[in-house]
Amino acid sequence: MTKHADDELLPPTPEQTEYLRRQQNQYAKLSVTLRGENATTLVANVAEQTVLKTTVSKDEFDAECRRIFGFYIPEVEKGRLRPYHKAFITRNQSRTPSGRYKILEQLRKYDLSGVSGFETRFNREPKELTEAKLREIEQAVGVDE
Repeated sequence: MTKHADDELLPPTPEQTEYLRRQQNQYAKLSVTLRGENATTLVANVAEQTVLKTTVSKDEFDAECRRIFGFYIPEVEKGRLRPYHKAFITRNQSRTPSGRYKILEQLRKYDLSGVSGFETRFNREPKELTEAKLREIEQAVGVDE
């Protein structure tokens, strides 16, 4: 009797079936229905990774804004935020969690941390994150619903 690949696989659970349907990949079944101890943890890990975060807490918002603004502040100023940076954070902390998320998504376009080989202390964006640019970000997102 010949052995088939499907003989090595467990039948998918309803959760796995839903996950496989969303993947729209005929080979995804191989990653979630393997026999063995790791099968359930593998599915749980994949399911956790597919959940998209669309909200941000006030503390997360504050920390992420400060991190991004920090790249635009010269070292000699020791990371002290400019008054308009503080005002931006204060104005937008009162938004809804999803509103804060939308603001952060716009602000991340100016995040310099992912640029490799870029020395932020020597070379900055031609125009810093000015108050006018921060207002543009707020206008682009609009008011909370």
